[in-house]
Amino acid sequence: MELLNNTTEPGVYNTAINVIGGLRDCSVIFKAIDSHFSQSDSLKELVNQRNEFNLRTEKSRTRIEREVRKSFLQFENEDHQELIQGVFSECVPLQDKELVLVWQFALNNRLFREITSRVFVKTYYSGRASISKDDIMAYLKEFIRQNEFLQISWSENTINTLSTKYLNLMSKLDFLSTGNAR
Repeated sequence: MELLNNTTEPGVYNTAINVIGGLRDCSVIFKAIDSHFSQSDSLKELVNQRNEFNLRTEKSRTRIEREVRKSFLQFENEDHQELIQGVFSECVPLQDKELVLVWQFALNNRLFREITSRVFVKTYYSGRASISKDDIMAYLKEFIRQNEFLQISWSENTINTLSTKYLNLMSKLDFLSTGNAR
């Protein structure tokens, strides 16, 4: 199995959170990881032929397949790959799988990692009982303002959607209850 270097170029921020956070539930990501390691299945079959992500258009299926591959199916080395394969192929409790999924996404997506570490974790450790879309939007706007050299030109709508989809994903992974994500 080919190992891919998961690190994105320094300064590169992509909005895969919008795609991943828009999935109906995270069980399809677990299935995608299982199919990646299966000898008799593949992510392409899962997404395109069986349409287990329940997507209407080929364009949507292609986008989901690409983002799932980039976000969850890239590994630093063989040990990392074997760890992920073991977690998702054995009888590991769902809560542990969800935690590993967050770690894997954070390893492969710089924007998700930074929102998680700079907004979610800080909010959690500050003792606050909730995190809001406004918290994430404020972080993103300040980040863009302080890093103009990165030339990130996300619209207000993109920032809003990123914030919403981030909270959706963290709720689906049981890191937030819907009452704690506003």
